[in-house]
Amino acid sequence: MPNQNLQNIAIRYQVLLERLKAHEVNDFVKVFADIDKATRDVLNALAAEGIGQLTRKELTSLLSELRDTNQALLDKSVKGLNKQLEKLAADSAHFEVKALQSVVKAVIAAPAAGVAYANAIAQPVSATGQLLDVFIGDWSKGEVKRLNNIVQRAWGEGWTNQRLISSIRGTKALNYKDGIIATSRRNAEAIARTSIQHVASTSRQSVWEKNSDVVIAYIWVSTLDTKTTPICRSLDKREFKFGQGPIPPVHINCRSTTAPKVDPALGLDFLDKGATRSAENGPVSADMSYYDWLKTQTPAFQKEALGATRAKLFRDGGLSVDRFAELQLDKNFQPMTLDDMRKIAPVAFAKAGIPKP
Repeated sequence: MPNQNLQNIAIRYQVLLERLKAHEVNDFVKVFADIDKATRDVLNALAAEGIGQLTRKELTSLLSELRDTNQALLDKSVKGLNKQLEKLAADSAHFEVKALQSVVKAVIAAPAAGVAYANAIAQPVSATGQLLDVFIGDWSKGEVKRLNNIVQRAWGEGWTNQRLISSIRGTKALNYKDGIIATSRRNAEAIARTSIQHVASTSRQSVWEKNSDVVIAYIWVSTLDTKTTPICRSLDKREFKFGQGPIPPVHINCRSTTAPKVDPALGLDFLDKGATRSAENGPVSADMSYYDWLKTQTPAFQKEALGATRAKLFRDGGLSVDRFAELQLDKNFQPMTLDDMRKIAPVAFAKAGIPKP
């Protein structure tokens, strides 16, 4: 089938998407420099030397000012991100139309203008089950609340203004990585990366659904390296009908992608001869799943990827790679614990010499 060529195209697109994420993240987190300054300006303007000296009424007024100022800054930043996500939806759909045309050599119908983005908004983000606007909106409100909470704590414990400012922006000795702002910046990076993955995935899928006479399902494609999460490792190479399986991102900062499965009746099998896919230590056959690939790695590498116990079960439990993959996730595609796995496959644990805890 021509699916391996399309899989490689999907992987290449994911590489480009990761670069786009890095660029957009840099723009998105700039807002926290403004929030840092705005917050310090408000606190430095206080007449009292210590925030604990404020009356409750004055504290309430301060919290309201901080909340309004910081929420306005975040709303502006979110608006910019949404604008980029709308453009990404159109670009991703256009890319997928061209990718399919290059392989199947047929006219591929493109979704109407705005449909790809509408689908991205209407479909929940798999990582959390939230709609995209709620996913982003809840995050921005949470960050404002985080800042206000530290101010309330400082008031309750009688901190000096300088101690409060240091808690918010961090200390110079630790390169300002130990403050609330640094945590908020990391959260913002995760929100931006996850949102971009969601929009790209749903937009490409809108093309496949529009061309159901050509694309009959989709194939999960995970990154072949030690950073890949348990859920993505076990989903690799699985096929799903539209609306019957997860789509990336299935967790925050997910790097997995999907590729279309073309109808075998089109007779394009010859296109996949000799196809490969990228892996951490060099290209491998496109037929290999994550666990097929992991079988070829050293015990030390397997331990780094899976952890000591699962790596031993993987090597010594007598399980096929497909069976091992099945044991990793429950019916809702959530990671299973070792205890749950042992209940299902006790013989494999015994064969691997893994004692009960």
